[in-house]
Amino acid sequence: MRKSLFRLSLVLHCLVLPSVAVLSGCGSSSDKEKTREEIKAPDGEPDSDQNPSDAISLTFSEEDSSQTQTLFDEKVAPSYKPIFDGSLTSAQKTLVQKDLIVLSELRFDAAKLGKFGTIFGNPNEGGLLAYLSERMKVLVGADAKGFVGTPSGSYAISAFADEAPKKAFMTAQNIGTLLWYNRVIFEKSAFLQGKSANYEVKSMHDGVIMFLEGYLTTLRNRSGEQQRISSPATLIHEARHSDCSVQLSATQVSEIRRTEDILKGDLKCGHLHVPCPSGALKGLNACDNDYWGAYSMSGFFSQMVETSCTNCQPEDIAVAKIAKLDSLSRVLPVLKNPKEPFPEPNLQHFELP
Repeated sequence: MRKSLFRLSLVLHCLVLPSVAVLSGCGSSSDKEKTREEIKAPDGEPDSDQNPSDAISLTFSEEDSSQTQTLFDEKVAPSYKPIFDGSLTSAQKTLVQKDLIVLSELRFDAAKLGKFGTIFGNPNEGGLLAYLSERMKVLVGADAKGFVGTPSGSYAISAFADEAPKKAFMTAQNIGTLLWYNRVIFEKSAFLQGKSANYEVKSMHDGVIMFLEGYLTTLRNRSGEQQRISSPATLIHEARHSDCSVQLSATQVSEIRRTEDILKGDLKCGHLHVPCPSGALKGLNACDNDYWGAYSMSGFFSQMVETSCTNCQPEDIAVAKIAKLDSLSRVLPVLKNPKEPFPEPNLQHFELP
């Protein structure tokens, strides 16, 4: 198996630095971001009083997991029932179900939705779950393994050693998009071997999402309280990677195969992250060079909660604002042209020509 397979995995992952507060997609913002509304690239060094020793991993009692399952079956499963592979830990499965329950229960002021309704459909009538159901279909844990050809040439897809020196927490990864690109490169079948079954990836819209240790991680803030790193916005973010919003040409596909470089295609196919050009995240694949990438989707979800939610608590609104600023601060076209309005959202999906 060629080495490029591991290299590709570093293009798609999300990360959270221990210096940041909670929420949104794969990251959040420093304390400096809390008091300003403008979108600005994250800057500064990690806070000295936050380090990996401040982190704990969430756990749930059997009673809590059972109650969550009951609520999930009642509120979510009738309209959206993803496959939970056995490679997920019990805690990961419970937390995903809790996040989906939250998304099913959120209510919004329809008069304030505006463009959000175009992005997610009517969120008061299951629009958020419908958005996920098209893009997030199989949920696996970090022990799942990927194959190209037949399940005999495995390669590690859960190792992110290159990020360890930067003290990054990994929350989730749209591993289906990675496997789809490997299928394109090697012109062979691509599979993910879970604990419950093997899942063949024929399309990005097969939506195979891998949840990592960081998804359960919380950090101790300055007041000593534990704050969760990720949130339901993580699901919105990862689902966006299942969209190939541009039709790749035969020439682009040939170039991807020749160079084994997925960036020879188009970033809008998979909405791949790019290295951040400046600030504390400089060099890390934690920014988007696309107006409607994964960070914009999680950012606009957070803004929708901030401005339109009718059944959220004040602390939810405050955190959503922080999350919005952080997500949109990673959208490079916004940083380059802060006064330019967003173009109309493009949620199309194309298969190979």
